[in-house]
Amino acid sequence: MKQFDKDMNSKYCEVFLEVRDFLIKEINEKEVIERLNPKITSYFSTQYSSGFCYLRTTEKGLRIAWFKGSSLRDEHSLLRGKGKKLRALTITKFTAKIKSSLCSYINESKILMLEKDAINAAKRALR
Repeated sequence: MKQFDKDMNSKYCEVFLEVRDFLIKEINEKEVIERLNPKITSYFSTQYSSGFCYLRTTEKGLRIAWFKGSSLRDEHSLLRGKGKKLRALTITKFTAKIKSSLCSYINESKILMLEKDAINAAKRALR
């Protein structure tokens, strides 16, 4: 069973669907790639070489984990974690503050991925 199926049957299904729809729209629904895995549902774009985030419902709410979270400016002070790259927040409601922070995290992630892709392209060109 994929995590998506578990999320759809969880008590946080409604917030999962709200955030999912929001991510797809904000990333760009024509370019978004949604990967359904056994433990997470993750979001990528055809425009970048790496991903944005993953969603997973837990007993405490919906976990939204950003793959480049440690590099994001967290102006809303919502991200938690001490890992090398990943930072996450857990929500139970999709509020205006959360919506605003997700927009910020998406836009910053796009910039970070563009920078990384440009650096990698320059390295390939120099070989």
